[in-house]
Amino acid sequence: MTLKELKQALLSNKEDTSIVIAELGELYEKVKKLNELIASYEKMKKRLRTTAYVELAVGVPCLVIGCLPIWTDEQKNIQNLLVGVGAASTIAGGVGFIFTITF
Repeated sequence: MTLKELKQALLSNKEDTSIVIAELGELYEKVKKLNELIASYEKMKKRLRTTAYVELAVGVPCLVIGCLPIWTDEQKNIQNLLVGVGAASTIAGGVGFIFTITF
């Protein structure tokens, strides 16, 4: 191998190294953005789970109180309101909670 060929081989290795370093820099930026995206999804999941807990905490007692046989004929509208709000809130809270479990 001549000196010229050796010099050419070293220069090509230097260029390859600079390309690899540039690619590593790009990959580092992509990983950083993905980590930020994952963190934002975790925050959103936490908010959704908290909302589901609140809906369940409101819905279950309303549903139970609405289903109790303590209501007179004059109070049927209140009973129906409690059952409706309780059922809707319980279903929404349950769906939200299940959604946060799967992700």
